[in-house]
Parts: sequence; structure tokens; C-alpha cells
Amino acid sequence: MAAQGGRVDDSVKTGGQEGIEHQEVSSESFIGVLDAVGKEKQQDVSTLQAMRFWLNVFSVSLYKSAVHPDSLQQFFRHTLTEVLTYNPLLKVSDAIRMQKEWSFTRTCSLLTTLYRKLFVVFSAKESICQLQQVLETREVNWQHVLSCVSTLVVCQAEAAQLVKELLSHLLTKAFENYDMENMITAFLMARQAALEGPAVFMPYSEWFKASFGNAGGHHGSSKKALVFLFEFLSELVPFEAAPYLKVHIMYPPFVPTKHRSVLLEYITLAKTRLADLKVAIEDMGLYEDLSSTDEPVQPQGQALRDVEKALQIFETTRKIPTSVIEASIFRRPYYTSRFLPALLRPRVLPKTPDVRMAFIDSLKRADKIPSNLYATYTQACCAVKEKMLQDESKAESSHSKEPVEQLKAELAELRTLIVDQANYEDVPAQIAVISDRLASILGHSSDENEAATLNSPVQVDISAPRLEPCHQSVVDLLLTSFCQNLIAASYFNPPDRQGPCLSLFVKMMCGHRKLLPALLGRLCQLIYHQGPSLNDAHILGLAAFVIHLSESRALIPEVEVNFGISQPVPEKILSVSEYWNCLLACRTEESLAFCTREWLLLELEVYPGKDILSASERQDFHYWAIYQWYLPAPSASGGCDGDLEKACGIVINAILDSSQRSDLGTCGQSKMSVNPDILCKLQEMVLELGHRRKLLSGCVDAQRHFLFEILQERLKDRERGSAVGEQLRRQQELLLHRSLTPCFRRELLAREQTFLYVALDLYVRLLRLFVEGRDLLLSDQAGQNPDPTEHLLPTCEELDPELGAALLHFSRPAVELDEELVLF
Repeated sequence: MAAQGGRVDDSVKTGGQEGIEHQEVSSESFIGVLDAVGKEKQQDVSTLQAMRFWLNVFSVSLYKSAVHPDSLQQFFRHTLTEVLTYNPLLKVSDAIRMQKEWSFTRTCSLLTTLYRKLFVVFSAKESICQLQQVLETREVNWQHVLSCVSTLVVCQAEAAQLVKELLSHLLTKAFENYDMENMITAFLMARQAALEGPAVFMPYSEWFKASFGNAGGHHGSSKKALVFLFEFLSELVPFEAAPYLKVHIMYPPFVPTKHRSVLLEYITLAKTRLADLKVAIEDMGLYEDLSSTDEPVQPQGQALRDVEKALQIFETTRKIPTSVIEASIFRRPYYTSRFLPALLRPRVLPKTPDVRMAFIDSLKRADKIPSNLYATYTQACCAVKEKMLQDESKAESSHSKEPVEQLKAELAELRTLIVDQANYEDVPAQIAVISDRLASILGHSSDENEAATLNSPVQVDISAPRLEPCHQSVVDLLLTSFCQNLIAASYFNPPDRQGPCLSLFVKMMCGHRKLLPALLGRLCQLIYHQGPSLNDAHILGLAAFVIHLSESRALIPEVEVNFGISQPVPEKILSVSEYWNCLLACRTEESLAFCTREWLLLELEVYPGKDILSASERQDFHYWAIYQWYLPAPSASGGCDGDLEKACGIVINAILDSSQRSDLGTCGQSKMSVNPDILCKLQEMVLELGHRRKLLSGCVDAQRHFLFEILQERLKDRERGSAVGEQLRRQQELLLHRSLTPCFRRELLAREQTFLYVALDLYVRLLRLFVEGRDLLLSDQAGQNPDPTEHLLPTCEELDPELGAALLHFSRPAVELDEELVLF
């Protein structure tokens, strides 16, 4: 098809500086893309690839500055209009029935890609205005319009608020003129945006309540407006999906008492439609997501979700949620047959009342739980406890095992229960067994001792936490079990639907006072001391554990922290939250500190012409970094221990390494380019080093060939390889040194630097002098120092036998600082 060509002029033509003018966009390629929408699964891969390639016509980067922005916007606006109005055959009833399939994730990727490319040149407001203009003036393709709405609210953050404003505008116009078209447009758009979830747009139920749930709504101005609304809703009923009918019934529009019959007629009609769909309004959950596109949840599953949500609200407010009270009055069948049985599931009741027990007690005191049902619940809980006691015989058979082995077995059993949702009700009983095994390991405390230590702070030495080996093994076992249970539970359910199993497990651990010092000390070791070495699974597990532990902070006494002798405050009493802040202290500065060599390699990559610092600022910075930061700093922290010669060596090696990286392919053929500021600083350092050595005249260090030793060490550090490769690497190293040495000013050259020049220029200078027979030997004068070249001969012979012979021939080269005798 024509889309395979991917030519821009299939759809547009350029017009010089004026930009582009649109032709007929409904070309064969464009029509092919639009026709493929909804048939993506039937298309072969090559055809889809060709279509996606053709969509690059709408990539703004293709035009850049060659096309005027106004012309580009005009072309994209025309294209968007063509997409929204292409083949407008779908009826409103089709849109009501099918719009669930037109959400962003379910829409054909060709269409969403096209929208996203078109939206690049528009702001969110411009896109909404263009959409509104098309809706008011043209016949539209509802599939394209609603998928456009989904793409807008998902991909442009500002679009959600603009869509709300557009919906309000459409409702206002609809009730002003009693216009059904504006009404259906508003309802379809509100439902479509709500399909993308509450993170993107408000749920449909909230929008419906906000628009019609009070006397100030658009329908409250007159009886005619009220009748208009219910006539519209009644016309939708034959095509409505069950979730929207539930919203209209559960959150009906506000109706004055004298017009109540109008609402009752609609509710009867809607319930009849639900009966035809075999959906019982009585099974609707208290917190059901009525705008969800997922498959409906079974009534019992929805009841469990309602219970979890109600418990969350009660834990926060300590009041019975309004939705529960309303359900106990207006939705009695669901409340008594679904909600209460899910809440009153038999279990082993904890000694200290938890949130569920407090919630049940509040409902009972408010006469919201029938007496016979509550009595049945308490009897069932007693039966569960008795069953657990009867099962102790099974536990006694395992007493022959070691206590830790028994704990391992019970933890493994807990994992099998958490994996299977059907066994969730057995988890509390199993955790109680684990708690008993843990108590047998740690040792039971008398009531007096337990009361004495209950409120005493837990002592932790952060600088060097000490743990008993037996306690550490138990803590590691519990932490491993928690992480395994977390991964297993997350495999089947998201975090908000995993139930209280993990939280109950952590609370059980907090109940063992003897375990807390080892637990908090082990967390200090893992988080504070071993944090950088932890892998992702460890970090995830510890993060979740800390969250649950913080949730149970009321069960944990204060922590007495010892920071070590280096801290100004040796000991401090902290809450658990403050303790986490100590463990999670930011230490990025330490881990990201550069050593001298690393800083130099990075600084050598900075081009002075592109540096944000001026020349004087850069010189000040280099002086500060070298003389005040790295030179006096200890080597353990990347410094030079105050050794200027060591600093010079690091700078020279860094320059050579940097040059070797950048000029590896040239093998010295091009002149080495080094940051002049770094070279200038190196010259100053070498000059200062020379002055220091003059003060040490007569010492062995004053006679050392400093630069030559750097070359010698670099050659020794080279990896061994083939003879040819070794020779090439040596030659490359020598050439790099040759390139660097002329950078020193002549007056900086000391005796050893001049010898280095002779050694480094072996292929060009010295051998030529030797071949020509030019003798640089000076007559020996009595009382002069011995020849300083003797210890150079072994290295020179290793580099090149002829060089060694040459230097041996020149028993005392001319190395005085006479300008005439300086070789180069």
C-alpha cells in the first residue's frame, strides 16, 4: 500500500518559509490507517509496521525550522478534524454500548499514536477547543471522539480539569435549550474519561453526584428541567450497562418531594433493566468501583473488600463509616447477608483488641449487629481457639526437634497458608503458633520482669551493633520469612488487597520484648552498615518491613541510641521513627567523593572555551582543588598526604592517561592537546618541587630522576602480550612522554628532566647524534659529583640496546643548564 513509501508529500507539501499547506488528507495511506482502527488483530505484522512508519509524517521533528509553526498547526488541526469526522456511521446507542472498549489501553495503537503525534503542537486547551468545535459543527465518529478524550486525559495532565469545564459547559447549554445532543455528548465524555481510572479523572459516580445530587444542579431550576433529565436517563436505559444503572439508583438525582414520583418511575425502569441483565442491586458493594472496566467481582469477594475499606476508615476516624450506617438502614439485605458475615468470620481473638474487634464492638453497641448473629460469632471464635488447643498434640510430636528447627517448620507452614487465599482465615492461628515457638527460643519472662522491662528503652549501639549469635540467627530467620511471604503475597494480589497477614506477623514480633534489641540491632547492621551492598530484593523486603514496624510503633518502646565516642552526644533517647532517620542518614557525599586522579581526568575533559567558569575563576578553582583540597588530604580519602612529588606524579599520569584515551588511534602522530590550565599548574608544581630539592642538595632524594621514574613505573605496569604488541605499547608510551615534556619551560628543567629528554627522544635525537659521531663528552673535572646516569643504564638497555650503548659511550653528557647545551 502507499503507506510503505512513508513520503511526507502523501499528505502535505512544503512552501518555503511560509510552511506547509494541507492537501486532501484523506489519501489512500491515511484512509488505510483509519480503516485499520478496530481491525488491528486482523492485520498482518508487515501491514501494521508500514502504517506505523507512515505515521511519521506527523512527527514534528521532521519539519523543524523549515515549516512555520502556524502552518504546521493548521495542517495538524485539519488532520485532527478529519480523524474525528471520518466515517461517522456509529449511532449514539452503539457508543453507549461499546465505549468501554475504546479506553486508552484498548484502543488501536495506530489511533492513539496518531493522536499523541497531533497533540504535540497543541496545548491541552487548544486540543479541547478543537474537539469542542468539531462536536458543535460536524457529524462525528464516536469511536474516534471518545478514544481522543481518553488519550487527552491520559497523556496531558491539564486535560482533566479542562474536560470537567467542557462537561459543565455542555450541561449548561443542554438545559438552557433542552438539547439532547449536548446531554449525550456530556454523558459519553464523562464516562469515557472516568474509564481511565481515578488517578486520571474522577469516577463517574462522583461526577454524577456532583452534577445532579443537590438542589443547585442544572436540573433543579424548574420542573421542566427535572423532567428533561429523567426523560433523557429513561431513553438511555435500554442500552445502559449495569454499573451506570447502579450509579443512578444508588446516587439518584436530587428531586423535591412533590416530584418524587418522577424519580420512582425511573428507578423502577432501571431495576427492571438490571433484572433483565440478571444483576441484583442488593449485591452491590458499599465501596464498589462502578466505573471499573474489569470483570465484576463475586458478591462475597466484594463484601470482603467492603470490610477491609470500612476497617481502614474506622482505624483513621474511630467512627463507624457513614456508608455502613446507611447500608444497615437502606440496604438491609446486603448488610445482613453479605457484609456482616464477611466481617464476623471466626478467628482466634487477640488478647489486646485490634481494629476489627473495636469495630465489631462499636457496631454491637450501636445495635447494628443482631444478637443471635453476634452470639454465633463468639461461639465460633471459641471453637477455633479450642481447635488450636487440640492441635497441640501435633505440635508435641515435634518437640523432639530443636526449637529453631520447629520455628523453621512453622514459618514454612505460614508461607503455604499465605499463598492460598482460601486459607487466610488460618493465618492468625499459625502466627500464634509461631509466637509460641519464638517464646520457647527466647525464654519466657515472668510477669514481674516483663512489667519492669516493658517501658524501658531498647539499647542499640549504632557505631558497632552487637548481637548474640543465637538471637541473630532467629532474627534473620524471621526477616527471611517476612520477605518470602511478601513476595508470595504480592504474586497474587496488589499491596492493598493482601490482607492483614504481614502486619499481624510484624505485630507478633513486636510483642516479644526480648527480641527487640536483636531486631533493631540487626536492622542497624543491614540498613546503616551494609546498605550499599544490599540487592533490590533485600531493599524491597526491608522497606516493607520497616513500614509495618512503624505501623506497630505503639508496641515498641523508645530506643536508647549510642552513636559512638566520635559523636558529640554519646547517647540519645529516640522514638522508632527518629531511629529510622538515623539509620537512613544520607551519605551520598562520602560515596561520591573523587580521588585526585578521578578529578583530574574529569577536569581534563573540560574545554576552556566551553567552561562556565571564567579564566581567572578556573585558575582559582584549580589552585584551591590541588593545594588546599587534594594535596593535604590523606591518601585514604583520595589525597596526596601533603607530598608534592606524589601530586606531580598523579597529575602527569592523569595527563598521559587522558591523552592516551583521546589520541589512541593517532599513535602520537598528531600533537597532543592538553588543558593549558592544568599544564600551567603542573609547571608551577614542578618548579616548586625543584626549589624544595635545592634545599636538599647532597641528599639522595635530590639526585633522583623523578620524571624518568614515572616512565619506568608506567612501562612496568603494562600488561604482558605479544612481542609486537609490547613493542607498540612501549613506543606509544614513549611518544606520549615526548609530547608532554616540551610543555615545560626551559628554566624549569633540572638535571634529571634533561636526562629524561635524552631518554625519551631515543629514536630521533640521541641516536642521530650517536650516528653522526658528535661527542658530547665533557672533560672530567676533579672533585665533580659521580656520573648520575649509572642507574639509568639498566632501564635504557631494556628499552633499546642501542640507547644503552649510546649512554654508556657518553660517560658524562652535557647536562648543565647552559642554554647552548640544552638539547631542545
